[in-house]
Amino acid sequence: MQVVDDVRVTPPSRHELTLRAMHAVATRVHHSLDLATTLQAVAQGVVEASGFSVAALNVVDDAGDFEVVCVVGDDDASAMLLGHHEPAAAIDAMLALAEPWGQLHFLHHSVNNGVRLLEWVPDLPVVDDPQAWHPDDSLFAVLTTPAGERVGMLSVDVPEDGRLPDAEQARGARAVRPARRRRHRARAGVRPAWRPPAASLEHRSNHDEPTGLGNRRALRDGARRLTEAGDTVVGVVVLDLDRFKCVNDTAGHLAGDQVLQAVAARMAACVRDGDVLARTGGDEFVVAVAGDDVPDLLPRLAERLAAAIGQPIDTANGRHQVGASIGLALARTPVDLDALVRLADDDMYRRKRAEA
Repeated sequence: MQVVDDVRVTPPSRHELTLRAMHAVATRVHHSLDLATTLQAVAQGVVEASGFSVAALNVVDDAGDFEVVCVVGDDDASAMLLGHHEPAAAIDAMLALAEPWGQLHFLHHSVNNGVRLLEWVPDLPVVDDPQAWHPDDSLFAVLTTPAGERVGMLSVDVPEDGRLPDAEQARGARAVRPARRRRHRARAGVRPAWRPPAASLEHRSNHDEPTGLGNRRALRDGARRLTEAGDTVVGVVVLDLDRFKCVNDTAGHLAGDQVLQAVAARMAACVRDGDVLARTGGDEFVVAVAGDDVPDLLPRLAERLAAAIGQPIDTANGRHQVGASIGLALARTPVDLDALVRLADDDMYRRKRAEA
């Protein structure tokens, strides 16, 4: 308790802090005219209010799969997960294994049989404490309409205190009831809010933040387009940034984002129209190219990329310089892109070992 001019000021409680975070979410949503921005605001509000560091939102697509459209709290998770699809059958399998906590579901790592809601796994220590959060634990909520139709899923990960949440408190949570009452009033005649075209959400599900490059989904779609031409050679460049972690650790994530943006712009200037460029992880990029000239083109492209990325980058927190570790692979169509990327990964690590 603080004392200011003989007036006693009580620090805000956790309940008050949660209400403030919810108010901030409501304000951001109110001022948003874009569905993707609205979802981002909701996920950010969950992170601020829940005590978890990472939140992800899935929505049900036209095929009935659950697609990740928003990730907040971890750049690596965002780069890896945006655009990821999970079949409805996999969600059903998780629900069958999970313990219901009211409207939430908790899946303990000891019973999940390797099943995870998301393919990203947080870098957390595994400790011998039954109350500690395990990297393979999952806490999620199925999002439904008032009629019970599934429309998506919200999941959280990495609790700030590293502990399992209180199951009894979770079972008693009723935060969604006011929202349902508002929907009932809307059906009674309140004019619904304007809804943006689906293209904005589609763009977000295919593109990476903060670079604006394509993500894994866009890479798959682009590679499919490259191979539709028939008998041709497809090449892949896999690139990891060197010393990027040092930028984040010493200068902060703002500088890290600015470095990623500069790298993305330089890489885009090196590739041809029609080539596919994507960010597939925190500091991982992939370029896919096609054509009979690929065997000669690929090593020259790798040299141009390395030279461009190696130039100093000015950020709000100073000048930084990163490098690039590069691997190459090529094959004649038909080709499995994932297998080709793995071959390029292997080539990159062989080069690293040779230089060590």
